[in-house]
Amino acid sequence: PTRARIPGRGQLLLAIEVADATLRKDREIKAPIYAAARVPEYWIINLADDLLERHTAPGPRGYRRRAALTRDDRVRLVAFPDVELAVSDVLAPPRRRRAGGRTRRH
Repeated sequence: PTRARIPGRGQLLLAIEVADATLRKDREIKAPIYAAARVPEYWIINLADDLLERHTAPGPRGYRRRAALTRDDRVRLVAFPDVELAVSDVLAPPRRRRAGGRTRRH
């Protein structure tokens, strides 16, 4: 049997974290770790604000470029520039208002 390996430097092309309660940790702790490992692109799927937070251009002090993308945006991958995705396809389904003012995902 083979053992699972954690990718080493230069092997991980895109890291994605899905965050609601962990948003601060993903921004302040994980982003610098991925940048120091030279992961070229890091996404945070921000459930609280319904955004894709894109981090690119890693350096020793973190990512030098950050962008907050909405459902209307499209994104090209750094490692695969021919690949373009609609941000709406990456985010969770939008929340819909229910009777009584509560929201739910559909």
